Amino acid sequence: MIIAATGVLLVLLIMSCATAVVPLGPPEAMVVALTLVGTRSPGWALVVAAVAASGQAAGKLLVFLAVRGGLGRRCAIVDRLLRNRLLGRMAAHDAKHPRHMAALVGVSALASVPPLTVVCPLAGTTTMRVRLFVLATFAGRLARFSVLALVPALLW
Repeated sequence: MIIAATGVLLVLLIMSCATAVVPLGPPEAMVVALTLVGTRSPGWALVVAAVAASGQAAGKLLVFLAVRGGLGRRCAIVDRLLRNRLLGRMAAHDAKHPRHMAALVGVSALASVPPLTVVCPLAGTTTMRVRLFVLATFAGRLARFSVLALVPALLW
């Protein structure tokens, strides 16, 4: 039973990381499905939520670093987009108020307004610290997935 649960959690981690980079499907559906299929205990629900949040944070970190140029050389289209006036104004605002981008990432990870898929590359264009980005993304996704995982566990 423990080996099967570990395997399921490993698949969830890989799929959550993959859906963070390429939108293959909603990770929320995987969290709810694994909570319903699993033991329906709040402990299992929180473990599922933590694994999914870890995978999402790792995948979004790849996007963040790719835009920043930390994973190799950026492609020409990304460089051209980074010279956009709006992104220049955002970078100037971020220089004055560095915590605002962390709040935006956290709210986006929690509520998906604005979508985290849009916010991650934007955050990569600013001077936001990697550690702060990962923390904000993980905390927001953990809260989101915990609520989604605990609802079925508490109802049935």
